[in-house]
Amino acid sequence: MRKDNLGLLEALARQEEEIPRRRQGEDDWKKALMTAQQITEDLIGRAQRWAQAVLAAAERKAHQMLLEAENGRQTLDHDVQVLRRQKRQLLGQLRHLLEQHLALLDAQQGESPQERCDNIPRSLPKAAAAFPERQDYTHNRY
Repeated sequence: MRKDNLGLLEALARQEEEIPRRRQGEDDWKKALMTAQQITEDLIGRAQRWAQAVLAAAERKAHQMLLEAENGRQTLDHDVQVLRRQKRQLLGQLRHLLEQHLALLDAQQGESPQERCDNIPRSLPKAAAAFPERQDYTHNRY
């Protein structure tokens, strides 16, 4: 029995010696896990900040593109208005010039404006058919 007690005491002594070593190993594991957790949190924080920066840059770029598109649209609208006004002016000037030429022709031929109106074809589509290469000019597109 004494031998058994002695064996048990030796085993107990070995286990008591091993306890601090195991505690140190446990502390090392805890430190490693805490370090890994901190690194993970740091990486997540960096990734979130990077994602926010990328998103903010994309939003700024999209906003700039919208502004440029709106400016382009406004420029095109203005250009269309200018072209329409120029078209009206050109048609008015052309009409006036044609009327002046007709008046000169009438004066030379001795025809009155009423007589000239009587000679104008009543059906413009039929008259336009006489000039098929110019049919696209017979309709006002605007």
